Amino acid sequence: MARQTKCNQQILVNSLQDANNVAYIAHLDTNKWLLEFVNGELKKDEAWFLKNQDGEEFIVLPQQSLRVILENLQRSHEEKLHILLRYEIRDLMPHDLEDTMAVAIYELEKYRRDDGNLPMINVKEFAQKIRLNHPNLFR
Repeated sequence: MARQTKCNQQILVNSLQDANNVAYIAHLDTNKWLLEFVNGELKKDEAWFLKNQDGEEFIVLPQQSLRVILENLQRSHEEKLHILLRYEIRDLMPHDLEDTMAVAIYELEKYRRDDGNLPMINVKEFAQKIRLNHPNLFR
């Protein structure tokens, strides 16, 4: 299963790079659109590049692929927050960086939204807040 998913992801990445599945989309009436492929074809594991009559361009992705992209963005954002937070806390000279990071991550989790995402925060101010609320962790 994992191999098949990885294969499908590679097919999607290749289709995004190659831009082979190109179609024009024309509005017929209220709920109908005409989709005419000028290059490639409709494939479930690949991206489609659509251009409307006004010259606007759109990319259609398989739903699962978009979900994976969004999850990767979320994971990258969280990793970036943790790295920046580590640097800021280290600059504040804690007694034990790992203990302080554990407290900081615990406090950071309180900001997690209902949708599972962490908001953009000012990491420098957040580290200062940790220092003020937990002075025993710092020199």
